[in-house]
Amino acid sequence: MMSSTDGRAVVDEVVALGGDDPDGLRSRFLRDYYEHVAPEDLTARSPADLLAAALGHWAVGDHRPAGQPVVRISNPDVEPGGWACAHTVVDIVTDDMPFLVDSVTMVLAARDLGIHAVVHPMLHVARDAGGSIVAVGAGHPREAWIHLEVDRQGAAAARDELAAAIGRALHDVRLVVDDWMEMREQAQAIADEIRRGVPVPRVEGDDAADHRPGTASRRQPPPSVAAPRRAAAGRPRPGP
Repeated sequence: MMSSTDGRAVVDEVVALGGDDPDGLRSRFLRDYYEHVAPEDLTARSPADLLAAALGHWAVGDHRPAGQPVVRISNPDVEPGGWACAHTVVDIVTDDMPFLVDSVTMVLAARDLGIHAVVHPMLHVARDAGGSIVAVGAGHPREAWIHLEVDRQGAAAARDELAAAIGRALHDVRLVVDDWMEMREQAQAIADEIRRGVPVPRVEGDDAADHRPGTASRRQPPPSVAAPRRAAAGRPRPGP
């Protein structure tokens, strides 16, 4: 059984392979990126491949307009990408929201695509006005970075269609979450009026009762996105 020490040693190697890093930005990104990956999943890959995969994801998310997700579907090759993978790689960067991974895996399941590896760090990232990363670490807005390796898609048209479908799913999640937050705020305002003794129509009052302090924070967005179900049972394992 691998220990957390084994995992940290692998990440240390990955950071060292990254080379010169005067401002520490790349090394902080690499450590945060692999912080919660199981040690056995890290040791199953070479440090060189782990570095190339993370830096490939960095290239996707290095520039992102505010509020916009970025998605790249690729078949890594040693020459252009610095590493090779037997599977198709899905790299996503977006604002942190509920249901992201479940919604993406539903898109994959609808196409009968198996998942062979998942890396899903929640990174705290600061960006400049143009959307470029300027800092990584606690205290900055949280983003979801999702790296999946799925059954290989050889045709460019299939990869483009998959990227478009994932983009639509992420858009739907955004709509659901934004709508839920607005409804929650309205219900909380009604609940506040009830406590102050302001007359409220019975239907509105009954609905607002579910949003009393101590209950509102535990409510989740409505299941406007189909009920989540994983595309692959168990924890995905890295491919070769």
